Amino acid sequence: MHRVTLKAVAQAAGVNPSTASLALRNCSRISQATRDRVMDVARRMGYRPDPVLAALNAYRLGLQAPVAGVATLGWLEMHQGPRPAFVSRYLAGAKGRARELGFTVDEIALDGTPVGQQRAARILLARGIRGLIIPPVSHGMVLSDFPWDKFSSVSFGYSLAKPELTRVTFDHVSGMSHLLMELQLLGYRRVGLHITNDSDATERTGQVQIPRILEGAYLSEYRRLFGPPPPVFYQTGAQARQAYLQWVNKQGLDAIVLHGKTGLEDACASGLRIPEDIGVAVSIFNPEVPFFAGIDQNDHAVGQQAVDTLDGLLRHNTCGEPVNRIRVLVCGRWQSGESVTWQKQTQERALLRRAAPARR
Repeated sequence: MHRVTLKAVAQAAGVNPSTASLALRNCSRISQATRDRVMDVARRMGYRPDPVLAALNAYRLGLQAPVAGVATLGWLEMHQGPRPAFVSRYLAGAKGRARELGFTVDEIALDGTPVGQQRAARILLARGIRGLIIPPVSHGMVLSDFPWDKFSSVSFGYSLAKPELTRVTFDHVSGMSHLLMELQLLGYRRVGLHITNDSDATERTGQVQIPRILEGAYLSEYRRLFGPPPPVFYQTGAQARQAYLQWVNKQGLDAIVLHGKTGLEDACASGLRIPEDIGVAVSIFNPEVPFFAGIDQNDHAVGQQAVDTLDGLLRHNTCGEPVNRIRVLVCGRWQSGESVTWQKQTQERALLRRAAPARR
């Protein structure tokens, strides 16, 4: 079959090949009417770019001196106070991958007010920065006064409500599935889930969406691995401690998955010995507290993937809020810790604990 060339598309559209090339890459230097005409002609003619030639062209362009602004990505920092550790790891991963691709990353403070958004946009445009990375912001933040149509942008997680940019985040469903399978391999057979109010909802994104995602993944994967799941426990604090122990004993749990900071406090203050009486794993492994096993959410890789994704948007000149919502999910890794151990008599111990009165 004869391949339709760019030259043929240009002739049919009544433009020169360079104009056709820019139009097919949605370059803003070409009028919207011309872009639409060229794209329509290319679609009707069945034009497909040659990936080998595209790769060669990208390589040859890479040998030239970098164009001002294209080699710089903007990290729009809106967090007040000390930067959370996981965001610092995002940034480190992003900067490392940016260097590999020939970019630099500039950190730019953004005031969320309308005046602050417009001021930041003027600074970015004046410096020729067209690619933006948006770290986690306050829950439900809306940035409607920023000219997103002039930038290619990627955000982390789910906290930015508007615009709904291309998002890069950890795959919480696969993380929960991985965690439960690791506990099964260790011999645990009755694993409970404790979700607290200060969980990922406020710790990392300010949303209740992630705990609900985790809960759904837990209930589904647990049924596949172990059978009917025990009820999820939501209470926390000293007043709920008796109910916490009753939940552990009544359900005959031999391990608990924790999601939230106070969940660790509840487990440690319950009187249950970890891991002698019960195994404990966390949905967000904290390298600063390696005693507790859990899922490392691979924050460095999330930062790296954000730059890879943004690089693709820049290459295709994709700006503004995308028509088709895209989420790029990064898988995590199991990190073992002293809070879990190999279980040889799990079922017997669970039965004994179920028959024993709740500890006070």
